[in-house]
Amino acid sequence: MASLITAQKTGNGEQFAKRIKISRSKLYELLEDFSLMGVQINYSKKYNTFYYANNLKIKVNTPIEIVPIEECQTINGGLFLMQASILKF
Repeated sequence: MASLITAQKTGNGEQFAKRIKISRSKLYELLEDFSLMGVQINYSKKYNTFYYANNLKIKVNTPIEIVPIEECQTINGGLFLMQASILKF
């Protein structure tokens, strides 16, 4: 979500929600949450994209987790991790 907004390649609300695999209503809930935190995200009809309207942006940190092989089968991308030889102990 943050990288699409930064690149200004979101599309309209429906397209943006579809790209990040959430409902349109959930997208607008998230945008409202960011607004409450002081991050102003607007939509440009001219450029058909959402964009940061103030000097604040979203920074996403994702922690690395060790996951049992059985659980990898239910996680998107788990098959790759399960087959990666560098991760076999």
